[in-house]
Amino acid sequence: MKTNQEITIYTISYKLIKVIVLENITSARKLMEKENVDALIVKQPHNLYYLSGWTPKVTARPIISVVPLENETTLIIPEIEETTSRRYADQIKKIITYSENKYNLFEASARTLKKVIEDMSLTKGRIGIEEDFLPVHYYRFLKNNLPEIELVDADSLIWRLRMIKSERQIENMKRASELAKIGMDILLDVQEAGKTELEINKEAQNRLSPRAHELYSEDKIQVEGGVLSGWKTVDPHELPSGKHLEKGETVKNLMGGTLNNYYTALHRTTIVGRPTDDQKFRWETLVEAQRKALKLIKPGIKVCDVHNAIKQVRDEAGLGNFRAHSPHAHDQARTGSVQGLHYHEPPYLRASDETELTPGMVITVQPQLNDPAIGMGFGIGDSVLITKDGHEVLTEFRKDTIY
Repeated sequence: MKTNQEITIYTISYKLIKVIVLENITSARKLMEKENVDALIVKQPHNLYYLSGWTPKVTARPIISVVPLENETTLIIPEIEETTSRRYADQIKKIITYSENKYNLFEASARTLKKVIEDMSLTKGRIGIEEDFLPVHYYRFLKNNLPEIELVDADSLIWRLRMIKSERQIENMKRASELAKIGMDILLDVQEAGKTELEINKEAQNRLSPRAHELYSEDKIQVEGGVLSGWKTVDPHELPSGKHLEKGETVKNLMGGTLNNYYTALHRTTIVGRPTDDQKFRWETLVEAQRKALKLIKPGIKVCDVHNAIKQVRDEAGLGNFRAHSPHAHDQARTGSVQGLHYHEPPYLRASDETELTPGMVITVQPQLNDPAIGMGFGIGDSVLITKDGHEVLTEFRKDTIY
């Protein structure tokens, strides 16, 4: 749902990131030892950040991290990125560059990766790779040139690492939630009939930017959000435009904050003008669905049970057959997910996912009612921390926004 991104505020500092990364590497090694994995090869940008503290601008030139169980974590980078990597990933002591003077980008980076594995004495090791992300030609190169190596899928291992947040990561997400709440107040205050979506987003940005810098000037901050109105509220992947807000329309308002790259998000619906009885009914049904779901949330509860609680309220109100996002989808496929370095991460709140909630997870609970037949969509969403005894709503915000 992270699509209306016109409000964007950045400030950069890396004061706390080093400590978090070192904690992440320690956690990774503990799980690797348990899973009998000798090293991880990481290339996906969010995973690179998780295990290095650096968010590189990944274009054509590959960047790879190798996290061994016993040797020094190594970052493999193109020569052009050496200065930047040493500035932002200074907690990684071993940084090796490759040149494209003799080989193409793939072969140069793959040959460097092969040498790193050899230097770590892992030519017969059990190496975890991101099967969902690592290009096939890297897999083939390693298998052809290191025939005794065992390559295993480590996607599940990495997601399990990222799923449970440390105290410092949770603190980042709590502060990101404060930004989201401030931003939502501003966003609701500046919208009115006749303004365009882009005008509203720009005005909110101008008011939010100095406040964000004042609060968190020493952290890496990104605040994203905006409005979608009328018929555009039915599709979660629409973008803000020059469309004017018209009386009687629904408006979906999203305000997401990140602090040191950790996401939380706040989602509310408003009406341009006075709501009709039908609009009130739909909104109140959605609020009740979220309330029932939140009441259920605690450690040990399955995410599918949270999803089904939302579905039950919609069904009992006669609203269960509103199409989610497609003429062929007759219900909302999922009603939330874990959050962290990405807006949506597994596990997902859906009927087929039986993952149990665990302390340290942060999930978004965001039921929707989208009816293409009348061009009207409603959504409510909050980021929720799973605690030892229950939960804490990080983005606690009023729910009377349509009135």
